[in-house]
Amino acid sequence: MIGRALLLAGAIGAVLIALQLPILAFAFWLIDASPQVERYARDYFLIRIWAMPAVLAGYAIIGWYSGLRGVLLHLFFPRVLRTIGKTCGQIVQMAAH
Repeated sequence: MIGRALLLAGAIGAVLIALQLPILAFAFWLIDASPQVERYARDYFLIRIWAMPAVLAGYAIIGWYSGLRGVLLHLFFPRVLRTIGKTCGQIVQMAAH
């Protein structure tokens, strides 16, 4: 069962990555923003969209484990992901400077 959920998460994530530019164009068509805000929003979106398969896989794992009555994972798993994300962000920041 977890395999199907992870496969679906990967497929949806891949579709979102493939459609990232049309999604971005539609979002900026809806919202009128200054060029500076648009630039920062574009950068943020283009970074975050690549994390979408991993985020969806995390939801699939939590849902699957919840179905197995694994309550402790709800407390532990998001903290682990946040720690990994913060560490990766700090590494990227150090590499950029």
